[in-house]
Amino acid sequence: MRIPSRLFRIVLLGCWLSCSFFSCTVKDGPVQESEKEEKYVSVNVLTPGSLRNKVGENRMWSITHLKVTGSINLDDLYTLREMAGADTKFQKTNGVLKNLDLEGAKLSFSFPVSAFAYCQRLEMIALPQAVTALPESCFYGCSALKDVRHQGRINSIGKACFYKCSKLTGFEGTEQITELDRFAFAYSGIKQFSFNKKIKTIPYAAFLESGLSGDIDLTGVKVVDTIAFRYAPLNSILIGEGMQEIRTQAFMGRNYTVNPGRTLIQDLKLPKSLKSLGSHAFSYTGIHSLTIQSDLEIPENFESQVDAAMFYHCPKLEKLVVSEGVTILEIPFIGCMKLSIVSLPSTLIRLGHTNPLTMLGGLYPGTFASCSSLTSIQLPDSITMLGDNLFSNTGLTSLSFPKSLLYIGSFCFSGCSNLGDLVLPDHLVEIGQGAFKDCSSIVSVKIPDSLKYIHSSAFSGCSSLEGITLPSALDIMPDTAEHLIGGVPSIESKMFENCSSLRYVDMSSCGHILKIDKAAFSACIRLTQAMLPPHVEVIDAYAFDGCISLTDTNFPSSVSQINDYAFYRCASLSRLVLPTQLRALGEHTFDNCREIRSVEIGSNLQTVGSYCFKECIHLSEVKCSLVQPLPLDNTVFADVNLGNAKLYVPTSSVGLYRSSPVWSGFSAILPL
Repeated sequence: MRIPSRLFRIVLLGCWLSCSFFSCTVKDGPVQESEKEEKYVSVNVLTPGSLRNKVGENRMWSITHLKVTGSINLDDLYTLREMAGADTKFQKTNGVLKNLDLEGAKLSFSFPVSAFAYCQRLEMIALPQAVTALPESCFYGCSALKDVRHQGRINSIGKACFYKCSKLTGFEGTEQITELDRFAFAYSGIKQFSFNKKIKTIPYAAFLESGLSGDIDLTGVKVVDTIAFRYAPLNSILIGEGMQEIRTQAFMGRNYTVNPGRTLIQDLKLPKSLKSLGSHAFSYTGIHSLTIQSDLEIPENFESQVDAAMFYHCPKLEKLVVSEGVTILEIPFIGCMKLSIVSLPSTLIRLGHTNPLTMLGGLYPGTFASCSSLTSIQLPDSITMLGDNLFSNTGLTSLSFPKSLLYIGSFCFSGCSNLGDLVLPDHLVEIGQGAFKDCSSIVSVKIPDSLKYIHSSAFSGCSSLEGITLPSALDIMPDTAEHLIGGVPSIESKMFENCSSLRYVDMSSCGHILKIDKAAFSACIRLTQAMLPPHVEVIDAYAFDGCISLTDTNFPSSVSQINDYAFYRCASLSRLVLPTQLRALGEHTFDNCREIRSVEIGSNLQTVGSYCFKECIHLSEVKCSLVQPLPLDNTVFADVNLGNAKLYVPTSSVGLYRSSPVWSGFSAILPL
């Protein structure tokens, strides 16, 4: 019987197609090469180590999808690596294998370290059924890997297993994983992860800069290690009671110049069990509200603001709630510009930190430093200490101080330019350095009798302050070296410097004060009267420099030394009655005091510094009780026309003065 030619051609074509299809399935012989590339191949390896021969030396470089069954050994694994783009030395090959199905393969070995590392062609892998743990660097640098199929069998992920697998957005059965090592998913694209309750520590950099962007539940975790989730754009975190430590930069967001806070973590609640919070733990995150339920102190080994800034520049943080039972809150919220609501518990005793820390980005490490939206806060009466830089450069307008307050730290309210008048509490003992520096809206300050220590620059730059009366208890701390100035109780340096509206200061009750220190009242341009402490002995350099309205000094008899520039540019001083116990006048002491007309000098003066009375151009009279003329530098009365001034001296000394250099220059030397 003759077959029609057309039918014959159809049958022949069908046979050719069938042969072409089945030639991709390899069992015992090598894959036959053909001119047309075959991409989908299934191989059953009967003899371990024979995979390379079965797929063919040339064909292996063109296979994109491969299914392997049967038994394979390490040699076969190395062949698969080369097919997926990397040899055993991690060098790039010509392999194009994208999909690898090993689910039906039997292994005569455990997956080695770096099993598929740098196989940059690999997009999908189905793991053998016997594999339950993935070793160190198993898929390190597999930048194209999107899918790892294991049907939930994997329970252990080794160090840097999926490091830089940027396209791996999902991993099935994460809730079955009980062991995670460092860098496990670092720089990967994984978006969701359910943590098994057996995981007690999230290791170092485990999800560093990963794509983890959903909600994560850490209720079983006790420790989150350093940079564990740094730069991961998390949405929210559930932290359970039992969390003990969150280490350095654990959840730190990326510092975007234009839009920081990309790591959202909108509402965060820190549990009572939390004992330690590392530096920059939540810096640059988008936290909206924060609840703190445990005492959080800055560790003693923190020496700089870089260490201390746990919540540095969280630009969306608006609300802070500190739960009842918390007694100490030290951690800073520096640069959280939107923080406007702060709720503190009635149990709080210490607010802020008191160890000196360095600056970061021009900001000091106070708890609420530079929180410019914070305009008011209710401080509970239980607080006894306010820390250093606590509210510096905030928007505070008024404040009711706690009744139990004993200490206000250094620079505590520095730069609070809107802060109004102060009524300090009755039991306050100490005001730290620069505590109210540059608080330019303060007009009046009521200081309690209990106050003993006011440190340098405490009210410097309070340009609206009009008057101050200092209490009788004012003293120094005799047992603390940093509070000692010259070894004597002092009105410390720059205490009221640049208080340009200050008109009077009353220190007449300060019986313990022996020294007015450097620049204490410098540039108080409206100061007309300064009632000095009754037992003061030393007026130091620049103490009243630039007090151009000062007319009366009323020196107590105890003053023995007035140092360089102490009254420089006091342009309104007209009469000086120097105390009888005065032994030394420094250089330029009364330089540029142009309105001085009369000076009285006691009998104990021993030295007068150069230029002491320079440019006292209206000087017309000097009364000197010294029997022996004091040797003077010829600059003492520089730019003063002594030819218009008279000198009065003891009767027995007139002749001596008339023959003494400088003194002899007066127009007339007459007896007292």
